[in-house]
Amino acid sequence: MKDDNARKETKSLENGPAMKESRSREDGDIKEKRLHRPTSSMFFYLVLYMGVFKFILVPAGRFLWIQAFLHSRADFITTDNLTDIFKNPLILLAILVIALGYMVWTVLEISGIVICLDCAWHRKKIGLIALFKRSVIDTRHILKPKNLPLLLFAAFVVPFTDIFMASDMISQIVVPEYIMEVILDQPVYLFLYAAAAAAMVILVLECLFVFHYFILEHCDLPEAVRRSMRLVKGRRIASAVKIVLYKIWMVLKMVVFLVFTALLFLAILLIVDPDIESWAQAYLLILRNAYVPVFVFVMGYTITFAQYAYLTALFHRFKKADGEPETCCPPEAKPRPRFSLHKLAAVGLYAGGMALGVGLVFILTFVIQETDFLDLLVTETKITSHRGYSAVAPENTIPSIEAAVESGVADYAEIDVQQTSDGVVVLTHDTSLKRCTGVDVDVDDITYEELAKLDASKGYSGGDAAKYAGTPVPTLDEVIRYCKGKIKLNIEIKGTTPTLVDETVRVIRENGFENECVITSLQYDALERVKELAPELKCGYIMAVGVGLYYDLPAADFFSVETTFVTPAMITELHARGKEVHAWTVDTRDSMQRMYELGVDNIITGDPVLADEVMKDRNTYFLLFEQ
Repeated sequence: MKDDNARKETKSLENGPAMKESRSREDGDIKEKRLHRPTSSMFFYLVLYMGVFKFILVPAGRFLWIQAFLHSRADFITTDNLTDIFKNPLILLAILVIALGYMVWTVLEISGIVICLDCAWHRKKIGLIALFKRSVIDTRHILKPKNLPLLLFAAFVVPFTDIFMASDMISQIVVPEYIMEVILDQPVYLFLYAAAAAAMVILVLECLFVFHYFILEHCDLPEAVRRSMRLVKGRRIASAVKIVLYKIWMVLKMVVFLVFTALLFLAILLIVDPDIESWAQAYLLILRNAYVPVFVFVMGYTITFAQYAYLTALFHRFKKADGEPETCCPPEAKPRPRFSLHKLAAVGLYAGGMALGVGLVFILTFVIQETDFLDLLVTETKITSHRGYSAVAPENTIPSIEAAVESGVADYAEIDVQQTSDGVVVLTHDTSLKRCTGVDVDVDDITYEELAKLDASKGYSGGDAAKYAGTPVPTLDEVIRYCKGKIKLNIEIKGTTPTLVDETVRVIRENGFENECVITSLQYDALERVKELAPELKCGYIMAVGVGLYYDLPAADFFSVETTFVTPAMITELHARGKEVHAWTVDTRDSMQRMYELGVDNIITGDPVLADEVMKDRNTYFLLFEQ
């Protein structure tokens, strides 16, 4: 009853003249009270958090996931068995347990950050063990049914909006690129996606201080949402702008720190051996493979601190301006000294230690072992041009393949094959011919003679579309005859007609094209049939979802994986088995750069020229120092 009366009193004051004057005054009073730096407990808490997550929870989740697959009828997820997979009770139970563990652990991380920063605001510190215990105690009411939606908010809504983030773990949640392509191509989907994203941003802004109320004042979720909305009333846009500007400022500070420590490392390298052969290459290699990843990890957490620190500062300033009582520190918190010079010296020692540590890695790994740096630095990823060169000519036609050849940079041209009603293997991606030819008929419902009369350029919208008018749908035989000695082919078996695989293998063998092509398919049984007919042909299994126990599939010599699911662990596992990783469809500079960094063996792209340009730009920095 007292709490209800207090809330009513606060609400009555909220619209009064004194409150309005206080609100306008607090927006300009940025330095009224400084948010003091969190203690080392914050750092060690997050190290412990990530350590437990990566070395205990992730292996446990992986073990649970594998066991669920082993006791189900499917070993891995494909587009064909996706529905059946999610009907399996064991798979569903594993997903539920893993998802709940992930969400609870995320809330625990946020709880530790908020508690530690709240103590720092009050000039107090809290020990590591006490912080962990307190984070559990202050979030245990998450188990109430009415508080469970906070788990979804913490784990899924926050990462998509990135107004503030818990860690680099949850920020990895992304929409697969092939789904994004469909969304961006369809105005209705794009509108719905934009509306959903805007709704998420508005939701996060309204709930900006939900975690603070939930954790520090032990409010249940409905009350925390109401109080957060009341606190941000009239301050939403200003708060969002402040948070974004503060984040940019922190990034700039971290970049300065990166440059400083990188120069320290360079100085150490020159002191150790100024005459070392190819030292510049070694320096760039260490920066790329060791120093920068460590820095990015540290920067992620530093910006996390900064974002939550600024939110905590705003939380306390807004509460004071609105006449709300201050939060109370946990009883375990103790007074802490002011910032002193020895802490500034600690920052310098950290920078020097980081540079020295990386320098020692260099000495032990490269100087002693005399590694050939260029072998590690230069990318030699193969480039496959998607559906010929579909950006400059109608897809899956002779002109598009000619364009891929003339680009001079494509190692392969990817094509899709299906079969006409009279058994001729032809090039087409869709079973329906409407998109590419304008005629609403399925390819396997007409003869090749009928198909040859259609115009395959109808779906091409390039500025030079007129010159391709009348381009026919080619047969696989015609394409192979043209490509032989010019470019290799990635032949995707797209159709499901009974004799498609057999006819495709026959055409390849009749033209002596076995060593100039690979066969790929979303249908694993099609690859098994290829291996029965022609074991010498190299086969790749296309995976839209790279999840499950698929590494040792005998009919797959390599795996063609959607970029979202390409991970270092996947590449390591497959390379250890002598199998390649091909990534699709890689059409942006950023995704190309990421695939090159990960070390995939082949990228499938609609823009082979850009892919070659990105790879050459990346390699140039290293090749400049070859001499």
